[in-house]
Amino acid sequence: MSNADSEVDELFDVRNSYYLGNYQQCIKEGQRLKANDSKVLLEKDFYVWRSYLAQKKYKVVLEEKLPEELSCVKILAEYFSNPSKRESILAVLDQENTSSDFHIICSASIYIEEGNYEAALRLLNFGSHLEIIALRIHTYLIMYRTDLALKELKLMQDRDEDNTLTQLCSAWVHIANNGDKLSEAYYTLQDLIDKYGTTPTLANAQAAVLLAQEKFEEAWDILQDNAGDSVDTLVNNMVAAGRLGKGTEMYNRILSQLQDVRPKGKFLESYEEKAQDFDNLVAIYANK
Repeated sequence: MSNADSEVDELFDVRNSYYLGNYQQCIKEGQRLKANDSKVLLEKDFYVWRSYLAQKKYKVVLEEKLPEELSCVKILAEYFSNPSKRESILAVLDQENTSSDFHIICSASIYIEEGNYEAALRLLNFGSHLEIIALRIHTYLIMYRTDLALKELKLMQDRDEDNTLTQLCSAWVHIANNGDKLSEAYYTLQDLIDKYGTTPTLANAQAAVLLAQEKFEEAWDILQDNAGDSVDTLVNNMVAAGRLGKGTEMYNRILSQLQDVRPKGKFLESYEEKAQDFDNLVAIYANK
């Protein structure tokens, strides 16, 4: 991946659409792109094929003949499409493969999905591309290390403060800190919406801000109107539904959807642990 972020960027629309979660637009921009530089075309394909993965169109990627440089994208497709093969994929996943940003991003994404954050960070420490720094921030936020995420954010801001990905990461870090920067996060996201339109990624981030501000009705409205049906949407819907007293039937329906699409997600693991703790307490008091 090119690090020439300040130069005229032929890939701006492709990359920007991907970061904003507007995956179909990313694919369209990739199809429109006319470029002669083979590196530009390769990077374009990296975003386009991952956009298909984000839409769960795994078969499209698996059936495509991709160059060796993008073999990691096929591994990612195999990982998400075929859970029975995940163990074998992990067994051969080259943790030391730092030959390209493509491999670092794909391999680290698998480790993050597995909850192996140490392995992910070992890989991510080899790269300096903005998306790699963003993945480091993402990993630290999952680990509740907002202090380290903030340090990485400052690196991004020093590199390219106005970049869409930097703006998104700024909002994520402010949301995680859950303090006086929540309003700043909201307006950063609104500015991106005003520039590029609403996407499920932006809608979910705004909903997360509103949930943190205890504006549950506003968060619920955004989630129903613009947030799609991603894992993040389902998690935010569960939180909003619970706080608004939407009823057990609706809450359980959202929970069931989440269990179908992400049975091993961090939110569900935490939810199930707390449910088990509650059941244990009930059993203790029932026996007294």
